[in-house]
Amino acid sequence: MKAWKRVVGAVAVAWCGALAGAEQADLPAGGITVVTHVGAKDNETVLDVLAPVSGDNARLLMLNPRGSLLSGPEEEANLGVVYRRMFEDPFMIVGGNLFYDSRWTRYGHHFNQLGAGVEALSRWIDFRFNYYLPEKGRKIIREWEETSVDTTTTRRRGRRYHNSDGDLIEPIITTRTTTITTTRYTLFEEAMQGYDVELGTALEWLPEWLDTSLFAGYYNFWSEYSGRLDGFRGRLEVRPVKAVFIDAEYYTDPELNDSRYIVGARLRVPFDFWNMRRGGSAFEGTREAFRAGRRSLDDRMTDMVIRDFRCRTSVGTSSTVVNQTTTTGTSTQNQTIAKGDDDDDDGPPEYPEGQGY
Repeated sequence: MKAWKRVVGAVAVAWCGALAGAEQADLPAGGITVVTHVGAKDNETVLDVLAPVSGDNARLLMLNPRGSLLSGPEEEANLGVVYRRMFEDPFMIVGGNLFYDSRWTRYGHHFNQLGAGVEALSRWIDFRFNYYLPEKGRKIIREWEETSVDTTTTRRRGRRYHNSDGDLIEPIITTRTTTITTTRYTLFEEAMQGYDVELGTALEWLPEWLDTSLFAGYYNFWSEYSGRLDGFRGRLEVRPVKAVFIDAEYYTDPELNDSRYIVGARLRVPFDFWNMRRGGSAFEGTREAFRAGRRSLDDRMTDMVIRDFRCRTSVGTSSTVVNQTTTTGTSTQNQTIAKGDDDDDDGPPEYPEGQGY
């Protein structure tokens, strides 16, 4: 539960920091979002908090703590700073964010990374670009050694000669070389550097109660030792009511998420810390959030940041020869080609020394 402890701590720090300053009576409500994603092999549950700490309805600085529980023992914690500004001409939101991401993997390793992103949100078109810079270095999963034996044998004819009995002798020289190699193999895990980009559009021709957007994107992650993952992504987002998001994603490369398809849902409710401090309800506006209809651009100032919150890792194998010995042995076997009392005057032809067969 390391990730959830960090999220709770980050939320406390965010609001305590805001309390230390002057009360921001005109701050819009933040939001608490619960996310679930289901793939072929991985499931994910996320708690995302977007807490305004400074600004107004047109300029907003927010803290964004977030925690994720993945399949098995994996956890993810993120803490971000998000700034958004609304422009009237053109009517759009432009924003940027900085994140510190931590991941505890199924192999018991802990990786950290820095992330930075920019976004442009409007009624019809959305654009996002995110970059991820992890810490360097490999972390060992396990090591083992294997020993291999390689033997080669060669034979050649030696120079023929006559022995004391007059027999014609041909030596057969056999050379055997044995190489014993001990190799140490290392299975390791490392974080991947990369980026992703996404462009989407609202499907305005659909009924207003079926607020839908379609996105296309590209991702590219690489590591120092274990290769590259890149491909295209498509995403469909449907909002039957303002507080509920249903999405489906398709990836051209299933290796990124162990699945080509991911489906999920998000439930977002407003959370107004300043209203609670003034004696009102922290969840004021929740009833309106469950009404159908298209969201205004004002509503999107506190939308959840869309980025890859996972610190991506890959697994690779390296090998090192730790010991190698070579031994060579030679043996000779004499072969009688012709007896000394044979009637043949010349006998079989002689071969030059060293000629093989």
